[in-house]
Amino acid sequence: MVTRSCFMSAQRWYAPLLTTTVLGLSLSLNQAQAQTLIPSNDGTGTQVIPEGDRFDIDGGSLSGDGQNLFHSFDRFDLNSGETANFLTSPEIRNVLGRIGGDASQIDGLLQLTGSRANLYLLNPAGILFGPNAQLDLPASFLVTSASAVTFNGGIFDLINTPDYQALTGDPSGFRFNGGGAITSLAPLQVPETLALLGGEVNAGNLTAGQLLIHAIPAEANLRISQPGFVLSLDLSAHPDRSTDIPGLLTGGEADGGEGILDTSGDVPRIQSGNVSLGNLTLTPASPDTPAEVVIEAGGSLSSGSINTSPGGGSIDLQAQGDINSQILLSGGGAIRLDSASGSIQTEDIIATGVNGGEIRLNAAENISTGNLDSEGLGGTGGNITTMAGGQTEILSLDGRGTAGGGSLSLSQSRLRVPGAVASGLIIEEDISVATSEGGRIQVEMTEFGVPFEVGNPTTSGTSGSLTAGGDRLDPPFTSSPGVFSQGAITVISPEAPDPVPQPGDPEVAEDIERLQRIPGPDPDSLMVLESSLDSEIRYTDDFVQFLDLDATPTVSLDDSRALLSEIEEETGERPALIYIQFVSNVQLSLNPTPQKQASSGVLKIDDDPLSDGLEMLVVTGAGDPVRVVVDGATRAQVMEAAFELRSNLTNPRLRRSDRYLAWSQQLYDLLIRPLETTLEEREITNLTFISDVGLRTLPLGVLHDGEQFLIERYNLGLIPSLSLTDTRRGNLQNTQVLAMGASIFPFNPALSPLPAVSTELQTISEQLWPGVNFLNEEFTVENLRRQRQQTPFGIIHLATHGEFVDGDASNSYIQLWGERLSLLEMSRLNLNRPPVELLVLSACRTAVGSTEAELGFAGLAVASGAKTALGSLWYVSDDGTLGLMTEFYRQLREQPTRSEALRQAQISLLNGEVRVEDSQLITPELTVSLPPELAAQIPDRDFSHPYFWSAFSLVGNPW
Repeated sequence: MVTRSCFMSAQRWYAPLLTTTVLGLSLSLNQAQAQTLIPSNDGTGTQVIPEGDRFDIDGGSLSGDGQNLFHSFDRFDLNSGETANFLTSPEIRNVLGRIGGDASQIDGLLQLTGSRANLYLLNPAGILFGPNAQLDLPASFLVTSASAVTFNGGIFDLINTPDYQALTGDPSGFRFNGGGAITSLAPLQVPETLALLGGEVNAGNLTAGQLLIHAIPAEANLRISQPGFVLSLDLSAHPDRSTDIPGLLTGGEADGGEGILDTSGDVPRIQSGNVSLGNLTLTPASPDTPAEVVIEAGGSLSSGSINTSPGGGSIDLQAQGDINSQILLSGGGAIRLDSASGSIQTEDIIATGVNGGEIRLNAAENISTGNLDSEGLGGTGGNITTMAGGQTEILSLDGRGTAGGGSLSLSQSRLRVPGAVASGLIIEEDISVATSEGGRIQVEMTEFGVPFEVGNPTTSGTSGSLTAGGDRLDPPFTSSPGVFSQGAITVISPEAPDPVPQPGDPEVAEDIERLQRIPGPDPDSLMVLESSLDSEIRYTDDFVQFLDLDATPTVSLDDSRALLSEIEEETGERPALIYIQFVSNVQLSLNPTPQKQASSGVLKIDDDPLSDGLEMLVVTGAGDPVRVVVDGATRAQVMEAAFELRSNLTNPRLRRSDRYLAWSQQLYDLLIRPLETTLEEREITNLTFISDVGLRTLPLGVLHDGEQFLIERYNLGLIPSLSLTDTRRGNLQNTQVLAMGASIFPFNPALSPLPAVSTELQTISEQLWPGVNFLNEEFTVENLRRQRQQTPFGIIHLATHGEFVDGDASNSYIQLWGERLSLLEMSRLNLNRPPVELLVLSACRTAVGSTEAELGFAGLAVASGAKTALGSLWYVSDDGTLGLMTEFYRQLREQPTRSEALRQAQISLLNGEVRVEDSQLITPELTVSLPPELAAQIPDRDFSHPYFWSAFSLVGNPW
């Protein structure tokens, strides 16, 4: 956790108060702790000589060869404006400083004079570089929380007094015992190698000839496998440990390529060790300096752009968890990303040069990227290899070369079904597969019995021809199980699976007989009742387990109908609950309905989850519940349409396009049209959905009947289950808003700034709704709780990044000023004491195709303790978010329900009533000037495209 508040001192420390807690380490950058440098009285002979604001560091102990100079410190802190100057002589090659006691807090200048030596700083408690920290170093800088630096002749640690004469030659490695964090709030730059080695690593923009970043929280040895260079590091076990942790770059060859990640053998998983970085730039000191970015994370890895293109260089990213980066640009060097147990998400990956560099992506789960480009602009194209255990989305692939094309090997699919293995490759019209003469394309199917069809992208295949240089595979072509090759094209399809259960099978016949014995005067009504109760119980259990909640009693069908009647009386709206679920064909065949009876003859039953049927249950205050099975609809069909709708809505190249409409109308025909008769007969005005896995983050408002959007006809809401929803209605008109947010994220540089946040907070709390607002340093858990203790704010508006991602609930979070607050920690906000009526998150996004991400978003109200939450499914532009939020609060003053307020705000954007003109946001009631940094970038535009308005969804109580 990192928090920040104002602090003034009459002495030398004038920086803001900075506090960070990383892996249990508490740092406070303030005047009381940021004392001068204190040398250790341990016989090393280190001297600190004050010269005004400069501290010359002299003395120390030399190695036997005179190349290594060793220093010891009890404390190593620098205030802003102070300089620590290491004095050396020309023959010294490495200066090493060990620091005991508390973590170091450096907010001044580090300098080394007298030689071109490398500087090593070693503090197991961790090192924090403040926002004013600077480096003036002639060569390399290695900062680490290792417990020791090893040499061939001994070790340099904090406990023992070594034989300095024996510590000759270059360091051979580092020894870790669960070290603290390495954190930098300032951009760091050195001419040669910059290495950050700690239990966790958090930094902003970094520039060097070579970047080596490793998060190693466990006990381990980190070896330098090329003497003389801090290059190609590899990990080995601590001597007293019985297992190894993952090997990093070996420095040799593997799989025929130099420096390829080698994780063979027994590879236990590191449980933590996250890396978070800003933009990384390589500027090689000379043509002989290897340009290389190597980052290894024991947990997750996130970064801004990584650019080695000025001289060309390799980029190697390895993480046990997820990898999230922006543009990777290598100038023809190899780019390799490996996520051992998570997903990879990047923007463009470009390895173009005279010869294209190799691009290799390997993820245990999903891959989502923009353009993969390994063109050889004056030679051969680079090979592109992607392997994923789950789903893959790639905007385009290009491995062409003037002298020969690179090979393309794809071993996964774009079909999205949560929890299922990928089932084939889909290459659509917006994806190009390009190699030149000599390149090869290999398409490998990973699901049994799924053919690859050239000219048919609906299930598994391409929209047209498949081409690799002079070889061309034209439609129609359908692969059969086995291997098909034509020239440079190879298609691999596995064998067909075992037969699915049939009605004559003993186990199926037994189920049918058992169901036929169920008593009841009205079998159809009984089936509706059982389906409704089953869905409510199952969905409730999903969220209870994910959010680690106490067991929750199930709301009965009679209670549901009584509640809906009360809502109608209080609001004048007529609501309906719609349960959407996928049901196995075996179960559907046992429970026919008037809408879909089993046909005569032999009924084919398929227990493949992709073939599950679609069932919907409509519950209203008056009239019997209605159960509808959509004839012919399957899980695979609905999931693919939902994924394609989201992809087309969020693709930045398509924000003036209506390509999303085809998928929007298909989903309307599947999910809404079968219910139209019931909804019209009962005069329903409000639809609240309780949905199965895969549909909990569907942008429902954008569904289209061919004439208008669903949001133009109905108020819409999403609840995890009725049993988990606080359905008590509160009066928003008599409450105030507490608006808080962050416009910059110095403690998490991977998050983009939100320049419109200040304007958003002021507009909402000063012009649209009574309340107060707090920005940046004042956006903390403590301040939020303190403000609510003083005033029971009924609306909490948080303008900040929120991420709902794969993995358990602790991975999903809301970013405060200096702290990530996970879903499991949201109870710390005390939003249920007293209950908050409405929680608004105005800049969140949810991972596509992830069951856990869906549970996080749809369970936001439950996790926070608020009755209702409003959030975005994807990150919408700053001006679009400002427009939607401004109009939503205006409508909230006038409309009877929260869902109606959101609906009217979305319609205002759809109709162009909210827009940007002349650097101003125009709304039906207000004109708001955009902040200068945003106004300079934003053209005049409206927000009628559903990218801007359909992302916002109410979860929890919509009434």
